[in-house]
Amino acid sequence: MANLLGKLIGIIINIIMIPIVLILAIPIGILKARRAQKSRLLFTGAEQTLLGKAQRTINMEEYGLLSPDRDLLEVAKCIESARCDYQIIKSRERFDSTFTDFLIPRINNCHVVDWNNVMRFFELSDYAQFEENFEFIEDSVEKLIQGNIVEDKLKVSGGIRLEEAEVDILAIVRDNKVVYLNSEAEHLFVIDKDGDEKLDGRVVNFVFSGQLEGEHIELFVAFDDSDSYTMFTLKMGIMERLNYVAQAIFKHFVAAGLKNIFSTTENYFIQYIYTFKVYRKNGKYFMVNNSQTQAYLIDDSSIMRDDVDKIKSAFWSKRNVTKNFV
Repeated sequence: MANLLGKLIGIIINIIMIPIVLILAIPIGILKARRAQKSRLLFTGAEQTLLGKAQRTINMEEYGLLSPDRDLLEVAKCIESARCDYQIIKSRERFDSTFTDFLIPRINNCHVVDWNNVMRFFELSDYAQFEENFEFIEDSVEKLIQGNIVEDKLKVSGGIRLEEAEVDILAIVRDNKVVYLNSEAEHLFVIDKDGDEKLDGRVVNFVFSGQLEGEHIELFVAFDDSDSYTMFTLKMGIMERLNYVAQAIFKHFVAAGLKNIFSTTENYFIQYIYTFKVYRKNGKYFMVNNSQTQAYLIDDSSIMRDDVDKIKSAFWSKRNVTKNFV
């Protein structure tokens, strides 16, 4: 009798729970569906409008009777290229950055004469991020033009610290010639168990390749250990962080009016090569990746690359007692 009563109570409880479970399951299912739909939506309505204008401008150049304004076409191609790259990245990995944030550094590198016309046509003033960045560019472009005089060396006292991005520049190489070497980087290094000076973090090579004149600029940027661990070990926000630093690099050199780095008449393609461990000895920086398939050896006048064994031998040799290796 007791068993029968227990089964009866269990059946009653199950019957009562069915509508409760259904009531709870429906909104949860709807919420999951909305989240899935949102994740599939790569572009907001405003971003889709922006992409549509860019595509129409490109089509006008290819099929129209009249060619579009050069500045508009330049930015339109930049937007379309960014769209392709963004979709590829989103399809391969988790990437939380919005398309607008992803696009900003690309547009910043466009060579545009009349920004006001570009802002009006693409309605970029609707984006707070664009408005802030373009106001900065317009206010600073004259300073950059005045400072864009080619010299053998970049005249900077001490190190170059990008406070906004929280990174340090160890070296700058332009067309395979060293134009800057950070001479005040002691605080970035620690002594390892073998007694060698080792960077407390990792280095990324930011490569800016000119599309018009073919100039090749490399900035070796040091990220601290915490930043490096988050990006390159946990694989969190790598491209978002690197894009942000690339934008900070451009801002820094414009604001400082530093010479012999970026040309105002060039359109740059940016590539990130990472990551490298860094050792320092007698005024030289030895950078090598984890697999030891790529390395650099840089002093204040020369750079060695490609031949990893030769570079390792040159750096660790007992004859490495002079400041320069060539």
